[in-house]
Amino acid sequence: MPWPMPDNLGGQVSFSTFAEWRSFVLALSPRRVIPEIVTRKFERAQKLHVLVWLDVDLIKAGELIALTALELALTDRYAVKEKERRRTLAAKKAETKHREISKSEKWWIENASLTDLLKYMVEHDGLT
Repeated sequence: MPWPMPDNLGGQVSFSTFAEWRSFVLALSPRRVIPEIVTRKFERAQKLHVLVWLDVDLIKAGELIALTALELALTDRYAVKEKERRRTLAAKKAETKHREISKSEKWWIENASLTDLLKYMVEHDGLT
């Protein structure tokens, strides 16, 4: 299975038994400081990943659920801060041009994407 490593982004890991595979997947469990709802969603993704041993096609379903859990966690953690940051930027821009904040700017303020939240996490919280 492809598994990036710090010194080898094209790294591979292999498993001889189901028990090895299950242990590997369960070792990726989130820390307990994460909100319960996010943890439950991530555990659903883990269950699917464990079942990949039986049917490799389940990997995509597991990945989608894991991304959903990630988006929920990032929204919970960073959405308010990102909205504040955007609101400040839009207000400064509007003030500079002596106008009100536009409708499209208001939409931009309220609708941060997963990409935006990941970028915020890296740039403002130092996480990678």
